[in-house]
Amino acid sequence: MTAFGLLRCRVAVAKRCSSHNQVELRKRHRASHPARCLTFLAKPRLPHILFQLPKATLVMKYSPRLAVLPALCSISLLLGCGGQASTAVPVSGTVTVEGQPVEGGLITFISADGATQAAGSPIKDGAYAAEVEPGAKKVMVLGTKVVGEEYILKGVPDSGTRQKLETITHPNYNAKHLTPLTAEISGPSEDMNFDLKKNGKGS
Repeated sequence: MTAFGLLRCRVAVAKRCSSHNQVELRKRHRASHPARCLTFLAKPRLPHILFQLPKATLVMKYSPRLAVLPALCSISLLLGCGGQASTAVPVSGTVTVEGQPVEGGLITFISADGATQAAGSPIKDGAYAAEVEPGAKKVMVLGTKVVGEEYILKGVPDSGTRQKLETITHPNYNAKHLTPLTAEISGPSEDMNFDLKKNGKGS
């Protein structure tokens, strides 16, 4: 036998011995630790590929439809809920209490039959200007005047101050079912004036 052949025999014998020794070691380990081996065998081993799934990625795609949504919303607001163009007309005038201008507050025009939307305007120094749908209206007025200043949060000086207002019109004028004020809107008007009474019984 040549030297090369002898070397190959020695390597093969070494491999067999090593393999035999590993098997014997495993048997001894299982014999000395039976519970641990059973636990390992009882655990299901999932395929490694399950832990290599690609992460989901959220991608927001641009859509031309989204670009026109703001314009559609604006058109809807202009046309109203019914899809028809507004027919409101400009109405302005004065608001007084027995001849005295109402310093501030709010005037509101409410449809008598509920067919059109309510409209209103702030009152400033006895005057107002509003956009009102034509038709028969009930008119509500809340008149106020400044009588000083007050804390924004009562009793908390650090909250800052604001104007303290006092109502100067009778409560009847600010109640839909009690107000004696009415108006017939048929077109633009610049002299729709209202002179309120202190007792709330007329205009």
